[in-house]
Amino acid sequence: MTKSVENSLAGEPFSVDPIACSHSAQILKGYKAPIEEFPWTKLPASSQLAFKIAFVSVCHSFNWDFLQGRMADELLNAPDEIVERLSGLSAKEFASWLVEYPKQERVRARERTKLLRNVGKVILSEWDGDAKQILDRCGNRLTGDGGFLSLLDKFDAYSADPLRKKSQVLAHDLLREGTIDFEDKDKIAPAIDYHIMRSYLRTGRVVPRNPALNPYLGGRPNPRPRLVKKLRETVADAAELTAFYAGISVPDLNYIEWQIGRAVCTADSPSCDQVQLEKLPSDVGRLIEFACPYSSFCAARLIEDYQMYQEPIFDKGYY
Repeated sequence: MTKSVENSLAGEPFSVDPIACSHSAQILKGYKAPIEEFPWTKLPASSQLAFKIAFVSVCHSFNWDFLQGRMADELLNAPDEIVERLSGLSAKEFASWLVEYPKQERVRARERTKLLRNVGKVILSEWDGDAKQILDRCGNRLTGDGGFLSLLDKFDAYSADPLRKKSQVLAHDLLREGTIDFEDKDKIAPAIDYHIMRSYLRTGRVVPRNPALNPYLGGRPNPRPRLVKKLRETVADAAELTAFYAGISVPDLNYIEWQIGRAVCTADSPSCDQVQLEKLPSDVGRLIEFACPYSSFCAARLIEDYQMYQEPIFDKGYY
């Protein structure tokens, strides 16, 4: 690593561009979240929460909709038994749930099963097998000592990430689905993953302060953990600013940006000029006329360096 990069890492390697955030916010102002029902919507709170904690605990480097659908098929046919099933789940059984997934190398059944068993065992030992007790214990508070987010640290999958991405994702989902309405929901933070980082870099909302960092944002070489952490922190700051400018909630902002990142601003072939709307949920698709909604001001269309930006290669079970 060059001395220039070392110096950058010693300070703040990235900065937020408020003007780019404002441009993006103008597009997002018109977003309206739909009212949806899911297979778990009408289940008791204990079953809903046990299912969502389990699903989010293992949803990394995997297709969200496929995994959630398969876990719902397997676990919700006996909702009162979710916790017991999780605590005794085998890697072989979990792998059988995902046998039709096209990218079998991403199943990583042993890794994910270990996290799922931990979810079941922690709910059994800490909350007598009743996940609703987590909500009772937190007193409808999201943040602070004894808040919902801090209680999630009991689970291995949620405490592993220093920025608690999975904890934020779970809270976002519970709020958007109406499972609970935390009294301090205005304090919720963004949940930054690689799709969102890639989009925020390319659109110029987050900018590396030193061009020497560019190779680490183009796929090679692998970055130091601190560089990835600082990038995620700066993207979170930019996302909060974008949500503020747009006048929408952080969970809604996070959801929209994640959908655009994974279906439009993709790693290998971004759909800058023509978006395939069938790859997006209809509520996000309504923000798009034809091209990427950010195409008119996207830095990647104007500055050559920005075209090569990717999320850093950093293979962790929470990222």
